[in-house]
Amino acid sequence: MRIVYQMQLSKTPYFTQVCLDPEYYHRWALRLLKNGWLDDTVFLGNPLYPYFLAVIYRIFGTSFTVVRCIQHCMGLLTCFFVYRIGMRWFSRFVGVAACTVLLLYPVVVFYEGSLVIATLSLFLHTAGIWITAERKSRKPVWLWLLVGIVFGLAYAARGSLIITAIPLWLLVWSKDGAFRQRLGYAAIYGVGAALILFPFALHNFHVGGKWVLTTSHWGEAFYVGNNPNANGGNTQPEFVRPSPFTEHEDFRLEAERRTGRKMNLEMSSRYWFHRACIFIRSYPGKFIRLLILKTFYFFHSYERPDNINIYFLRTYQRILPFPFISYGMFMPFAVVGMILCMLRKRRVSMLLALAYILYGASIILFFVTSRYRVPSVFLSAVFAGYAFFYLIFLIVKKKNKAVLIMCGILLLAGIPLNVFGPKKWNSVIECNRLGTLYTQAKQAEQAYRWYMRAYKINPKDPLTLYNLGIVTRELQRHHESVEWFKKALINNRFPEKARYELAATYFQLNAVESAIEQLKFILSENASEERALNLLAICYASQNNYEQARNLWEKIIVLNPDYIDAPYNLGIYWLNQGKKQVARDYFFSVSRLNPDYKNLHNLLKESQ
Repeated sequence: MRIVYQMQLSKTPYFTQVCLDPEYYHRWALRLLKNGWLDDTVFLGNPLYPYFLAVIYRIFGTSFTVVRCIQHCMGLLTCFFVYRIGMRWFSRFVGVAACTVLLLYPVVVFYEGSLVIATLSLFLHTAGIWITAERKSRKPVWLWLLVGIVFGLAYAARGSLIITAIPLWLLVWSKDGAFRQRLGYAAIYGVGAALILFPFALHNFHVGGKWVLTTSHWGEAFYVGNNPNANGGNTQPEFVRPSPFTEHEDFRLEAERRTGRKMNLEMSSRYWFHRACIFIRSYPGKFIRLLILKTFYFFHSYERPDNINIYFLRTYQRILPFPFISYGMFMPFAVVGMILCMLRKRRVSMLLALAYILYGASIILFFVTSRYRVPSVFLSAVFAGYAFFYLIFLIVKKKNKAVLIMCGILLLAGIPLNVFGPKKWNSVIECNRLGTLYTQAKQAEQAYRWYMRAYKINPKDPLTLYNLGIVTRELQRHHESVEWFKKALINNRFPEKARYELAATYFQLNAVESAIEQLKFILSENASEERALNLLAICYASQNNYEQARNLWEKIIVLNPDYIDAPYNLGIYWLNQGKKQVARDYFFSVSRLNPDYKNLHNLLKESQ
């Protein structure tokens, strides 16, 4: 299945291009390789995965194919771990059934082929429980330390897994032996987890001055799932641009606007958590309905997307089109299996069930997406395998009444989880994302085709209109591009971006005055918008108004010394003025930011 998936994926831009969260982690990993392994900001996302990518890039080079192959191998190992967990704590039949469920669940394969945390967190969580399950009296003490280290890595990969620490600690505690021996096992487990988590917390304290265990954006995530407009999924508020590169800053700016005081990202996160708590206190009925809806989504067969949409890939790209097991198909078995285990009061089963319930609650309290529930899939598979084994046992023993009751329960639970529920996807969003990937791959004609498909579905969608403006400009259809950008300005939540691109298109058409008019409008709304200031300076320079251009570039450097275009353009300006030493100083400033920027090496030679 994994080989077929890679062959199918290789025929699409998803194979060589990344966007949204995969692009965010990819760039983070490249930044670690370039600037060193210690980041210069508080972690805004779960930190383990970018380090995982950076290690792969350092060893094998920047290859998405290698990452996918490693993640596919991790997925196969996860299936083996699940088999051993089922066999050790239940029976060989349960292990085989659980492994089969995981092998035939296509979403696991789907996320193995994507640069997101899901595969790594599932692998680590399963590996930790497998090592615990394989425990024999001969197990050395260092292996309990390894259990803690693996769980610590799992928590660093997916912060919400920290809520499972207590039942898993009790799972280690529950092993045979004298009281002091069991206490020692549990303590060593805790030390192992702390060895992994403490460096991340120490980094956040060193950079931000606050003890933050892994990531600092939990308040924003809590607000996304608990606000008057929340719908149970990862639907961002209207003031947030749909990009991991801008969303944290958008939350911070909106918090500053509402409070009238300066905030850093950690303060902003606390503010949004407080706003979510106000919503819960003010609208308890709506909050309870939202919890019920999110619980339904958590168990439902629908794989709620927030990056690449598996249903879109199946429909338009013919990827993973085969009828595999869905989450809603084995979830009723998992719930029944969990209940049966708890009724039998087996300590191990009850602790595993508690870990699953707590992790599910941590997702439901925030918001539900497909990739967030993936780390708990192996527990669902084990309990589903146990329920299937129990059903076969009842059939073999000819306990017809019990069989009918169990089948009735499974049917009653299965129908709402598989028949009723949300629509499969927003095709406008998915067409735009695919078009963006084609744009990144320099296939503008293909990108235009997908943007036009989105336009035919919703002619008023501002993102589609904006993307059509970008791609038609790349196709050298500048006058058409202008018209698309003008349409994009209507009912656009973030008109500044479309207006800037409209100005850039006017400039390429040599309509410099029209470009200046648009840029001045942007700057009247936001006087420190660096890109607009830079383009305005270029416009002035094209009109031989070099003094105004120089003043604007110097203003940008004061606003943001890291905005590379400003010293680069000033260097060219002074080089043209014959002041080579001044130009060289600016070019050296550029080299400190990016030594390979444009034709910097030639300009440095020219300024000698």
